Amino acid sequence: PELTGAFIAILLVFSALALPIWVYVSKRIGKEKSWSLGLLTGSAIMLMSFLFVGGNVWLFGIFCALFGLVVAGDVILPTTLLADIVSDNSDDTASNQAGAMLGFKNAVSKLGFVLPMLFAFPILGAMGVEDADTLNRSQRIALIALYGFVPALLRMAAWWALGSEIRNMRSSRP
Repeated sequence: PELTGAFIAILLVFSALALPIWVYVSKRIGKEKSWSLGLLTGSAIMLMSFLFVGGNVWLFGIFCALFGLVVAGDVILPTTLLADIVSDNSDDTASNQAGAMLGFKNAVSKLGFVLPMLFAFPILGAMGVEDADTLNRSQRIALIALYGFVPALLRMAAWWALGSEIRNMRSSRP
């Protein structure tokens, strides 16, 4: 708990440092592919959460830095994609779809953080978890699932749902 601020700072600093990299990558391979890369890489990093359950502070710091690098693309690129779609399509339908897609993306993104906490604390409490350093095997698996796998699955669901919708909207351009 005493290092929480430092971990958040690491994530934010690396996220800010990564913004110019994501701009460069999106110009090289396109915004859609860059966003896919960011979402899928972020999901893979979240799935690696089992590596730091034992309390390895250095490993968790590296995790925060890596996740900060990819979360910048995840946050910025969908918004720019939707802005492109709206500017490419002047009719009200495209604007409504883009607004709905941005709302869905933001909701799924927030759910990725909120859902694990909503379910994790009661589930882990019922399992007798009091300290992350003294987890038994089933408690460790529950913690990994709730804080690593669930958010990763939500990110992949957003990639699948929104990615196909973006391709459909772009292909229906006049």
